[in-house]
Amino acid sequence: MAVIINDLGFVADEQGNSTKALEAYKKALTLFEQLEDKKAIARAFNNIGSVYDNLGDLSLAIDYYYKSLNIREVIKDTSGLASCHNNIGYLYFKQKNYKKALENYKKASDYAKLENNLYRYAIIMGNFGLTYSTMKDHDQALRYYMEAKKIYDTYNYPLNQSQNISNIAAIYKKQGKLQLALSMYKHSLHIMDSLDYKQGQAVVYSSISSIYLTLGDIKKAQVNAETGMKLAKELGYPKEISNCGLILVDVYQRTGILKTLSLLTCDQRI
Repeated sequence: MAVIINDLGFVADEQGNSTKALEAYKKALTLFEQLEDKKAIARAFNNIGSVYDNLGDLSLAIDYYYKSLNIREVIKDTSGLASCHNNIGYLYFKQKNYKKALENYKKASDYAKLENNLYRYAIIMGNFGLTYSTMKDHDQALRYYMEAKKIYDTYNYPLNQSQNISNIAAIYKKQGKLQLALSMYKHSLHIMDSLDYKQGQAVVYSSISSIYLTLGDIKKAQVNAETGMKLAKELGYPKEISNCGLILVDVYQRTGILKTLSLLTCDQRI
């Protein structure tokens, strides 16, 4: 019964119903405590922490993550320890406490190695990359993204592979290596196209159009920005709508389209 209730919490969580997810996870926790199933109790604490994390209540989230961590240390749950430290690391990252984030990612990666969980290890490498990128240490960020890439290239994780390649492209872009960035973005987009991963496609089209604009290829900048804009509108992604919109304004200004549209609007008002 406890496992079923916990699973219902997971389903509610996946559907974005945090209230139902919390209710189910807490009921499951009570039952696991009655059964004295320490591994399940730790998992329930972690799940509750994750919901609070998603809700932005970071103080409650970290409290539950540490409750989970303490039990997992006692029972020597290597897999659970990797998960906990990764979650705690990401929470500290969101709080901009990069030192503690990196410390927890290091512990998480060590445990992931111990359990030989390459998929989890690659995700943690990506989190290292994101943290160093945010700290503007692009060389270190690239190092960790490349470490993740080795795993994603070897094993069949296409969605993670495409996202990681996009992250590598973003680093090259920040370093001014635009042709390398463009090549990586196109590689990422090719994988996303095969998965019909529209969320990722919208972001990558926006990034590609930005590079073409910088390179002075106005036509390709326009085509990619318009494609990205269409996808972003379908998905309701305000950030990418804004990004593509700004690029298109620049494109239209350079091509004279914006001036023509402005004149037409004035004529209509007259």
